[in-house]
Parts: sequence; structure tokens; C-alpha cells
Amino acid sequence: LAGYKPVYFGAACRLHDTCYSRKGARKTTCDSDFGKLLVQTCNDTLDGAFRKVSRGACRNAASEYTHQVKSRGCEPFKSAQLRVGTKAPSCN
Repeated sequence: LAGYKPVYFGAACRLHDTCYSRKGARKTTCDSDFGKLLVQTCNDTLDGAFRKVSRGACRNAASEYTHQVKSRGCEPFKSAQLRVGTKAPSCN
């Protein structure tokens, strides 16, 4: 689209997956760090002329992705924790 610049969240997603797979990790910390990294990606990528046009849309997408991992990520988190040997992982 005219006036929009692509933003790549792949690095943030990989770091989030890595966090979920770190033995003894806390889901809340992984998810919070993920959200911060998404917003930072928007800020770093969308500068100059793109700042006004698309930074808000990017932050909205970042907020939605963060909401989704917070609300739907419990089972993937527990599975990842069990794979690395954490006994009785909790999403709290």
C-alpha cells in the first residue's frame, strides 16, 4: 500500500519462542518482553515519512499479537516447558 513500509516481526517471534523454551521461564515475562520488542520493532522500522502514516497501525498490530499470546499461549508455553524438563509449569 502507498504510504506503508513493511515491518518484520519474525525476530521478536523467534525470541518469544526461545523464551518459552527456556527452563523455568515465566510466561508473563516472555509475553511482556515480546510486546515490548514488537513496539520497539515498529519504532525502529517506521521512521521519517513512514512515522505518521503507519506507526499507529503497527503498534495496533503489536498490541493484538501481544494480546493473543497472553490469552492463547498457555498450552504452547506449558508444552515448551515440559520439553525442557520443567515440572508442573504454570502460566501464572
